[in-house]
Amino acid sequence: MSKNVVSIIVIVFVGLLAWFLPQSEAKASPQTPCAVHQTVNCPFCHPQLIQTMGLCKEHDNIPEAQCVLCRPELKRAYQQEKDWCAEHSVPESQCTTCLLHGQNH
Repeated sequence: MSKNVVSIIVIVFVGLLAWFLPQSEAKASPQTPCAVHQTVNCPFCHPQLIQTMGLCKEHDNIPEAQCVLCRPELKRAYQQEKDWCAEHSVPESQCTTCLLHGQNH
């Protein structure tokens, strides 16, 4: 093979590799448990999910990605972030009882 053909093959291969890798990682990353919280679709590690998942209609229109009532697996993540109201079993940032009464745990 001539040098030109080999060079073209290498350039095409590197270009295809560069095009496919970032796309596959971007699609898979929220579906893979994050390293910090060990949570799939972690709103702390993938904040874009807050926008893309929309609002939780059943629970005061908080972001679906952050709704611990729909997603109880988030409890540990909120606790790791020091955002948990143990008295009311919800994230402190979402605890309407504490917010209404001006309590801060």
